[in-house]
Amino acid sequence: IAKIVTELRSVRVRKTATMNEITRLSALVRIHENMARNTRRETKYAECNTDEKKGEFDITQTIPSNSNSSFSQQSTSGIRRRHTNVQGSDNSEEKRQPEALSNLEGYMLVDDHEEPRQVEIMEPLSDEESVQLMAENEKLYAKFAQVNSDVLRIEQQMNHIHRLQETFAEKVLDQERDIGFVNESAVHTVENIRDGNEQIRQAIQNMASRRVILLFCIIVLTFTLLFLDWYNP
Repeated sequence: IAKIVTELRSVRVRKTATMNEITRLSALVRIHENMARNTRRETKYAECNTDEKKGEFDITQTIPSNSNSSFSQQSTSGIRRRHTNVQGSDNSEEKRQPEALSNLEGYMLVDDHEEPRQVEIMEPLSDEESVQLMAENEKLYAKFAQVNSDVLRIEQQMNHIHRLQETFAEKVLDQERDIGFVNESAVHTVENIRDGNEQIRQAIQNMASRRVILLFCIIVLTFTLLFLDWYNP
């Protein structure tokens, strides 16, 4: 029974470990998807910024310069515009970083009985990621199958032990009844032995009294014969 209890504990520990591993893998997959989504957004935003900068640079080159004052105004306006664009891109990047961090912080490891706090649409994975996930799923399925077989085997053993315990209890009850019968028989036997010893003692006393009477009669007859022989020679 102790061995089966230890096996049950080991199976429970392995089950909890596998469930923790599954939750950890799911959380890592979600975090990886979120990071990939953020990187794609950042790359798109960077490409848009580069295209805008190229367009502004082409516009500044194609505008004709009539005088030095107009050229200086256009150059200063272009510099200011680029400066404002650079500041806007920096501000947007600074805003995007805490948003990405907040998105990453939104995913937390949860227990088996809790539901995830944030649900998003799953995007198609790459071939390598799908192959890796399939391999991990096969390993986890093999572990769960082994755990299930162990649980079924232990359940069968527990049922067999339960039947043996019931049989043992029945045999113990039968043995208790037999012990009670033997005890009663022993009590009656002791009483019979005591009565027999008392009767034997009484018989011995009766035999002794009979012997005494017989010896007394023999002595009396002997003295009678001696007296008659002396009185009538």
